[in-house]
Amino acid sequence: MSDILGLVMLVWSRRAEFTCDHGSLVASRDLRACVSALGKVAVGKQLFETLNLDAFFDQRKDIQADEVSKLSEALSTHPYLVNRIHALEEYYESTEYHKLTEVLTEC
Repeated sequence: MSDILGLVMLVWSRRAEFTCDHGSLVASRDLRACVSALGKVAVGKQLFETLNLDAFFDQRKDIQADEVSKLSEALSTHPYLVNRIHALEEYYESTEYHKLTEVLTEC
């Protein structure tokens, strides 16, 4: 029973990370700042500044196709950075995000 609960908590933990990322985007309304903050927390400021983001994003295709990578991420408490950034970009372009930020602007 505790193993099943542990897996449920891993799923919840990863989803909570995406939710927090969305919250940071709503609060800042700056996709570039959110991506930069995530990258700096994950790999440090110096390494992030040398990172080729296009090449980094291309790795996502490999991760999505590789079953071992999928399993590794599924057993981790945090989603892979490339997936978090991709999800942030998708959310930034979503109708939900635009509606929410419009409502907040009106307040």
